[in-house]
Amino acid sequence: QNLTPAQREAIAYDVPQTGPLVSDFQILDHKKKEPDFTSIF
Repeated sequence: QNLTPAQREAIAYDVPQTGPLVSDFQILDHKKKEPDFTSIF
């Protein structure tokens, strides 16, 4: 199973894969979804 670097990273970040290829935009969007503590206050 040859994975592209993008797919490898997607798996590392546990991005749901909707198809054989994962777009870099999906991965970047997923990375942005971190806890935003400023929104609590």
